[in-house]
Amino acid sequence: GSFVRIPLLEYAPGVFYGTVTNFNFNTDGAVFKYDRNTDTYTLIHEFMGGSLDGEDPETPLLLAQDGLIYGTTNKGGIDDDGLLFSINQATDTYSVVLDFLEDPEPNQPSGGALVQAPNGKIYGSTPDAGPNNDGILYEIDLDQGTVTGIILDFSLYYEVQGGFISVPDIYIPEAVCQDLTVDLIGNTSSYA
Repeated sequence: GSFVRIPLLEYAPGVFYGTVTNFNFNTDGAVFKYDRNTDTYTLIHEFMGGSLDGEDPETPLLLAQDGLIYGTTNKGGIDDDGLLFSINQATDTYSVVLDFLEDPEPNQPSGGALVQAPNGKIYGSTPDAGPNNDGILYEIDLDQGTVTGIILDFSLYYEVQGGFISVPDIYIPEAVCQDLTVDLIGNTSSYA
């Protein structure tokens, strides 16, 4: 059986992309497309794990500004710490974009949804990275093909699983680079 654990991405009206954690007897997962208009199911890619492919997709897919669909896997890749992949919807082809490495962080990106900022960079979280393994916010630069690890260290919390939303009208790129202080008693937060 196949198990869909995360929300589907509606690319166009009635056309959905998604991932499953199990596909037939393959526990590494897969990416699929479902066209509700024609009731057509298409297998895009079956993850194989190992150093050349991903394994265990655990974050929702993102439709980026360049028209490609992006997602991450929790394992697989060079260091078995996961990778970023893309789907070209025009041809339904799968490509590995970059590998997540334990050093520099992040590793095993299994947090909330990816979000792309107006500057074109993609942000995500992972619950098990950082100095104390409390989770971090990381940044992907698609133009440079790089991932920057600790943008924000969630050292006050434990295994942050939340996602992010983009608010283009008030987006300030520097905000994510500032230290975040939280008053747990007063339930208020501020940027230091």
